[in-house]
Amino acid sequence: MNKLKTLTYWIIFIIYEEIIFSSFVFNKFPTSILWIVLLSTPFAIFLDMITSISKKKVINTVITYILTIGICFVVGAQLIYYKIYGAIISAFSIMNGGQVAQFMDTIMQKISENWVSILLIIVPLIILIILTIIKVLKFERITLKALLIEASSVLILTVIGLLCVNFINTSGIYSNKNLYYNVHSPKITANRMGLFTTMKLDFKRFIFGFEEKDLIEVSAIPEDAIKKEKTYNMIEINFDELIANETDEEIKLMHEYFANQIPSEQNEYTGMFEGKNLIVFVAEGLSDVAIREDVTPNLYKLYNEGFQFTNFYTPLFPISTADGEYMTDLSLIPKEGVWSIYRIKGNYLPYSYANVFEALGYTSNSYHNHTSTYYHRDEYLETLGYDSYLAVGTGLEKRMNTRLWPNSDYEMIDVTVSDYINNEKFLAYYMTVSGHLNYTTNRKLYGK
Repeated sequence: MNKLKTLTYWIIFIIYEEIIFSSFVFNKFPTSILWIVLLSTPFAIFLDMITSISKKKVINTVITYILTIGICFVVGAQLIYYKIYGAIISAFSIMNGGQVAQFMDTIMQKISENWVSILLIIVPLIILIILTIIKVLKFERITLKALLIEASSVLILTVIGLLCVNFINTSGIYSNKNLYYNVHSPKITANRMGLFTTMKLDFKRFIFGFEEKDLIEVSAIPEDAIKKEKTYNMIEINFDELIANETDEEIKLMHEYFANQIPSEQNEYTGMFEGKNLIVFVAEGLSDVAIREDVTPNLYKLYNEGFQFTNFYTPLFPISTADGEYMTDLSLIPKEGVWSIYRIKGNYLPYSYANVFEALGYTSNSYHNHTSTYYHRDEYLETLGYDSYLAVGTGLEKRMNTRLWPNSDYEMIDVTVSDYINNEKFLAYYMTVSGHLNYTTNRKLYGK
């Protein structure tokens, strides 16, 4: 019986994993299968070189099993992460997460819900075991000639792949060329070029650093866009001077972009809350199913008597909680693949809640009823300008029971409101946790 070469095994294995991942994550057979095959095959050949380098079959066999198990684990982990967060896990998050165990119940639930896809992911491992038992798979050392051929194949296919990236589908912000060189968007890249290419690019950018290129187009404001008879929300900033004195091309482009934005018109709501105090709640995972008159009367009243923004879209970003804070406090869109709010550390942020209110003579207190250092929250809240930050680890545990999960938002507010309520001017910022997943019918946390 002719034995199957490990090269054949690796090529089939890698392409199979790509197909399974795309089919269950993006709910379709990859339409860009030719791109995936072209860009993933060099990786498969490289794996064969690694697993055929030793003179001893047992060593090659062991390495093959280790790599197969590792790849199956990575693909499975990426699939489960996507099912939870709707994103591809980045090298940055892997290196900075550190608290995955706290959500093990959620992970196990997602695994049980996606057992079919997980089983399909590990099918190659089962086949590998069978092929090893019946001694069909060849684990011999590769000859020098074959090694040179494979090395050349990796180089040639890589060059062909790069040529295709550079000359096919090159227009648009999310063209293949921009995704490969200029734009960091793992979700689109994985859908277009495959998971392994996405992870390779992400790891490379994590190690060597990566700055996205500005691909925006600056258009001048039309002459009739701003009408003299109307009043606009505008801050007096001399953009012409800033542009003239700026040497950094990226910052200069930003000045030009903002200088040419059409300001919003003032209306009957402008200035309505001038001089009022503000309490901000970033409601972790809150759903409107929790807003009931008998259970959450205050939320019910706010929901029915306050402002309702019905034409409003809330995107789900990979670092969902921290990115939610980033959008809430800075009104900016976070960047995929990094913790945008952590990267603000030490920056000048005059338009954060705390800094805006501080300029108006307000005190500002921030609170969170979970670990103070989660997402490095203790560091970026200082940059956002808050006078104080109370959480588990900075003193909140002395005021309430913080050993339960999820910690009670009600208790957090109850034991902290006295910090600021008697101040003439105050801003209070709460990052809540009661609404955090999992969402089950037997978990009830409301009121006292």
